[in-house]
Amino acid sequence: MGGGLLIFLLAGITIVFLGNRNKLKNLEEKQKLRNKIAEDLHDEVGSTLSSISILSNIAQKNLQQNQWEKTETIINKISRDSRTTLDAMDDIIWSVNPDNDSLRLVILRLKEFANPLLEAQEIECVFKIPTDTVNVVVGMIPRRNLYLIAKEAINNAAKYAQASKVTVEIQKQNNELILNVEDNGKGFDTEAPSSRNGLKNMEKRAKEIAGTLTINSVIDKGTAVRLQLPLA
Repeated sequence: MGGGLLIFLLAGITIVFLGNRNKLKNLEEKQKLRNKIAEDLHDEVGSTLSSISILSNIAQKNLQQNQWEKTETIINKISRDSRTTLDAMDDIIWSVNPDNDSLRLVILRLKEFANPLLEAQEIECVFKIPTDTVNVVVGMIPRRNLYLIAKEAINNAAKYAQASKVTVEIQKQNNELILNVEDNGKGFDTEAPSSRNGLKNMEKRAKEIAGTLTINSVIDKGTAVRLQLPLA
């Protein structure tokens, strides 16, 4: 009787402990989510809005002085920055929606970004996604960072590579998700100093999700961006 009661009490304590641990874990995840949204809004939206505000004041002064050409240049800059801010806000809203946890929706969003961008420059775009990878579930922060790393790699290929073909491949290998974005462009020296923030942002995002980012580039042969992302 005493032994049965002891087992019953231990089972009850274990259930309570596991319940509290799960609650704590959920609270930590929610706090992490709030911090991430705040950081993204500050980094990707706040600075751009400040820039738009400053440029608007300058444009207003130029108009008062009839400096039409300078005003037009500033208005074009404001328009580009506004588009960038809207895109960033759209990415943030999409990333925090739990309905988008399926990798299938990440791939769909990447295609919606990549196809018009590359087709406008007559660059062939190929997606290679095995059927067993499509329904992999990815959490909010890993999903967002995976998407943004792929987006940055595609954008760099379109902007700098002078390529005729870009290939995007995502596959599951054991307990890892592997992203490869390759182009057949002019390549670049990965050891040379660079002012591009995009490469630094990709490295930062990979580190945030305990991923491994590798960038290989050969002059006149192309560039390959590879992300290895551990799955929980």
